[in-house]
Amino acid sequence: MNNTKIINEISKINEIKSMDLTQLMGDDHRNIMDHFARFFLLANNNNEEALHVLDSLCWELERHLLIEEKEVFLSYPIKGVKDQEMVDRLFKDHREILHMIESIKSKISQNIHVDCSELKTLWIDHEAFERDIFYPTLDTTLSDESKMGIYQKVNTLIEDRSKS
Repeated sequence: MNNTKIINEISKINEIKSMDLTQLMGDDHRNIMDHFARFFLLANNNNEEALHVLDSLCWELERHLLIEEKEVFLSYPIKGVKDQEMVDRLFKDHREILHMIESIKSKISQNIHVDCSELKTLWIDHEAFERDIFYPTLDTTLSDESKMGIYQKVNTLIEDRSKS
């Protein structure tokens, strides 16, 4: 490995160590929120375009949930009932969000008027809980090595997203 590559790798490692998961996943949440915002504007106004945006939203959301459920949530150190309840709530929120989206998608496909307020509220509450409580707690409990592992997997999936 030449010196430039070594310097770049060291720089990446230092960048990862200085980044917290709250920031990293917050960036991904903003991407998903942009998809939600576009969808909410189109719902009941332009069903064809709304379905297209909803498909894109589902892809981004499923990728995001995969990261959280397979990497992040399982990395959370469960020290008691309260910790387990918090992680269980996040899994439950994910299932509810996906279920609501499928229901809305089905209605739009049938040209039935949809009410997105429940989905909007659930997503906003879920995102705020992760941003304000879950990720800051995780940032203070995980080692830099664990955070680096999550960071690298998240970046791989984000890079895959930008290629498609």
